[in-house]
Amino acid sequence: MIPLSVLTYNVWGLKVGRWHIAKNIDRRIRAMVSHIRALNADVIALQEVWCDTIAAYLYRHLDFPYTYYKPHRHIWKGRIGNGLMFLSKHPIIEQNAMSFSSHTRADEYFAAKGAQMIQIETPAGKMNIVNTHMGSGKKIKHTERRMLQLSELQQFIRNFPLKQPIVLAGDFNFNPDSIEYYQMQLWIRRYFDDGSGDTYAMTNREKNGHTFFLNRSYERRPTVHDQDERIDYVITLCSKQNRSDVEIASARVVLDNPDEPLSDHCGVLVDLKLRRKSTLEEVLQQPIPDSFYYEHQV
Repeated sequence: MIPLSVLTYNVWGLKVGRWHIAKNIDRRIRAMVSHIRALNADVIALQEVWCDTIAAYLYRHLDFPYTYYKPHRHIWKGRIGNGLMFLSKHPIIEQNAMSFSSHTRADEYFAAKGAQMIQIETPAGKMNIVNTHMGSGKKIKHTERRMLQLSELQQFIRNFPLKQPIVLAGDFNFNPDSIEYYQMQLWIRRYFDDGSGDTYAMTNREKNGHTFFLNRSYERRPTVHDQDERIDYVITLCSKQNRSDVEIASARVVLDNPDEPLSDHCGVLVDLKLRRKSTLEEVLQQPIPDSFYYEHQV
């Protein structure tokens, strides 16, 4: 079995030019590097890397050999980009991206939220990993638009070849009690095999696993979330056609620093075990043991 660890983390890097919109950005970004390095993840999916200087700093100091960072900025709508960034210890052999057709809150008009995919080459075969950041907001209209975003994300993923297992990670901005989560679970059960799903829920059945905390975020009256929530996920999506088996070893909340928060989010780190399946050609090339003939004599 080949180990593979995946970390998702919203770094709360809301910085546009000289405007520091989130709290203590420079201090937090510098501090989080050593904490992320200590986790020794194989693949990292980051959200809210809104600024190129933050992306460059993380790339230099985290020191991963492979990265994918393309903000896909536009002139007006989506002007600050998607904020998504991948770092990988394994070679990235393919990448793709999509933007949601609609936004939730008015201020998200300037964010090109969507998803990015990388295909990595591991010793157990190829694997697709998706990083997403969905729209925020707690009003009914926000939920309706987030449901549309979820549908577009699912269609994006359904276009991937089924030969490779898929890991879906990111900040979904909905909790396990939401209609969005319920719809996602129905989709997983319809299109993917048993063993696919929310890795934290599958391995930590009696823990709430909150990944967003109000008291670490903005100090004004909350307009996006009104409680501590679990809104960051790592999800496995596997089918019988996969050329590698995927086993979930563990899933845990990390980067939880309540006294000196690194972000208003925590990260989720998932340890997987991969096993490459033999092809039919490899099976046919294997010598047949002598015991087979003795056991099958008439």
